[in-house]
Amino acid sequence: MSETVPTKQRWSQAKWETVIAISITVAAVLLHILFLTDAGGLWRDEAGGVHLATLPSISEVWRELTHDSFPGLYPMLLRCWSGLGLGSSDFGLRCFGLLVGLSLLISVWWNARTLGFRTPLVTLSLLSCNLSIIQWGDSLRAYGIGCVLMVLCVGRVWDYVMHPTLARFSIASLVALLCAQSLYQSAFLIAALCLGACLICFRRSRSKTGLTSLMIGAPAALSLLPYLKPLKASQKWWIVEKTGFNPLMSWNTLVTAMDTPMFLGSVIWIVSFLIAAFLGFAMFEKRLSRRDELSSDLPLFGAIAATGGIIGYFIFVVNAGLPTQPWYWLLLLAFLAVCIETILAKRLERSPKPVLIFVALFACLSFVTTLSQINCRLTTMDQVADYLKKTAGPDDLIVVYPWYCGVSFDHHYRVETNWTTVPELSDHRFHRYDLLKEKLQETEPLRAVTERIQRTLVSGDNVWLVGGLPESEPGETRPPTLPPAPDAPSGWYDEPYNYVWGRQLGYFLQLKANKAEKISVEEHFRYTRYEQIPVTKFTGATASPFTR
Repeated sequence: MSETVPTKQRWSQAKWETVIAISITVAAVLLHILFLTDAGGLWRDEAGGVHLATLPSISEVWRELTHDSFPGLYPMLLRCWSGLGLGSSDFGLRCFGLLVGLSLLISVWWNARTLGFRTPLVTLSLLSCNLSIIQWGDSLRAYGIGCVLMVLCVGRVWDYVMHPTLARFSIASLVALLCAQSLYQSAFLIAALCLGACLICFRRSRSKTGLTSLMIGAPAALSLLPYLKPLKASQKWWIVEKTGFNPLMSWNTLVTAMDTPMFLGSVIWIVSFLIAAFLGFAMFEKRLSRRDELSSDLPLFGAIAATGGIIGYFIFVVNAGLPTQPWYWLLLLAFLAVCIETILAKRLERSPKPVLIFVALFACLSFVTTLSQINCRLTTMDQVADYLKKTAGPDDLIVVYPWYCGVSFDHHYRVETNWTTVPELSDHRFHRYDLLKEKLQETEPLRAVTERIQRTLVSGDNVWLVGGLPESEPGETRPPTLPPAPDAPSGWYDEPYNYVWGRQLGYFLQLKANKAEKISVEEHFRYTRYEQIPVTKFTGATASPFTR
């Protein structure tokens, strides 16, 4: 009788653990579907990626690949999806994003089985209802597919350590290669995984398996070599985006990515990692016994991989020197969630019910938080474009500010009405920082735009400003100016120039236009802060035609 009670207790705990894990998964599926229905049209980063992926030829995709932030895997997947006729509309493209999001849930469950856990309760509670993971992972960028492959990569590497066969080595190497081809920064996390596997094997005097574990990442590393020369060349224009590493901005965007539920999410992430790292590295103190199975070192593997991954990822971020955004951290969060799972999962299976209740409560709060915020459109540009298609005349001029919003406007606006950006660029299919760099070096980069505005107003046609101009300073009589780059205090960095160009354009319109009318095109939706675009209509000329 004394043996049957613990068995019943274990069964009861396993049952509740399974129920909670399945419930979290179902809730996450609902959130992914809600994002699909509410996200709306593509915003500029998504539009640029789609335009690049669907260029006429694969050779052209390769040639222009460095105008985006990813290796070739994701553009090829988008190209195949569109080639099947499934990407003819924004909704059809978003269905691909939904497929990626659901694949992440599948990979989490599959990985748990590979690692020998009943359920992926830890990973599900941290990732599945996280707002940033759903919103930006399901967006048409490579971050979501990178998370899927990284989750699988952790399991495949450990599977090889446990059963070192040629077939398992090949599978682990293939997953690592695909992971590296999805996001450049994956290489640092793959290296941390291989290092962790190697150290575990050497600890167990399995030097041959340890050395071959290091080689799992070799095909992934070799696959990135063809990108080195194009990436080096692209630094000539990516310099306009580089600000250098900003610790405060990086921390704030990382907290934003973790912060589901608000204020509690980041605390849970940090505490979970610290506890997991302590418990994992504590395995070093445990004396090895011949009777111990290698699987008992899984927590130590997770701790080494997680710590090495964090160090490597921050090395990448520092060297990149770009302003960080919440979606930059998705890959690291997915990696850390699985590593934390490798350390805590077995302990969670033996933990008392209050721990399960806490996990369930945290997941529930995450779901409620995300549910209240997921009904959020990523852009208003599709609505702006629809309005202008119906309203703008054939001789009107549409001016898009700032210039990078021209990528999404080009995607959504398909009529013959003249339009331009500030400054005027010759290509708006994706973010052409190389063309922008040329404008930064000009002494009068706005002259072509202001001349077109002047001609339009004098002829009695309308000028439509798509974008919000910065406010002038109190008492200002002239707008600010900047010398051609890189002679400005900010060097090549483009944001100060975008600000000054906006001020100069506003001053010009104030002088030249007779009337300004703000147009409301937004419907009853919530919008992200990244591309909520106002529209202003300018009419009437108040001065003689522009002259030198």
